Amino acid sequence: MAGKTMIVDGYNVIHCSRSIENALMAGLQSARDCLLRMCAGWLRNRNDVELFRVVFDGDSSVIGRDNLPPPGVRVEYTRSGETADERIVSILSRHETPRCCVVVTDDRELARGCRGLGVDIMSVIEFNRVYASTNLRRRTTNIVERDKSALTLEEMESINADLRKEWGLD
Repeated sequence: MAGKTMIVDGYNVIHCSRSIENALMAGLQSARDCLLRMCAGWLRNRNDVELFRVVFDGDSSVIGRDNLPPPGVRVEYTRSGETADERIVSILSRHETPRCCVVVTDDRELARGCRGLGVDIMSVIEFNRVYASTNLRRRTTNIVERDKSALTLEEMESINADLRKEWGLD
């Protein structure tokens, strides 16, 4: 998926995603922020996507100036009388190369319409799985890097022997 644009059906992902469940209990704004952080984390830890476009039903007045999206993540709110599904199909219809887009949704009707335009669909479960595996790989890499600076078994034994001598335990 190198250079792909991920178009996220915002509220569909929020309401179908177990990983956003706790944030949603704190409120819709917390859930939106959590989803945007996930998208930013994907961009930071992977090289297969260049832009996330997260589409929400409603207007932009619900997002405050202090809640600007992270770099590489564009947030779009629908106009009055327009649904997120309609906006997503419109984005794809106007896109130069819609086949370079992936839509993240569990909405069957939207998925069917997008597939008709030649666009790949990623389920919410798959989105969460890929995101989680990316973060796990990153955390594991950090642990391994920390372990490289850890003492070897021989070094630990030598230090312990020196301490036992120093403390008169030998």
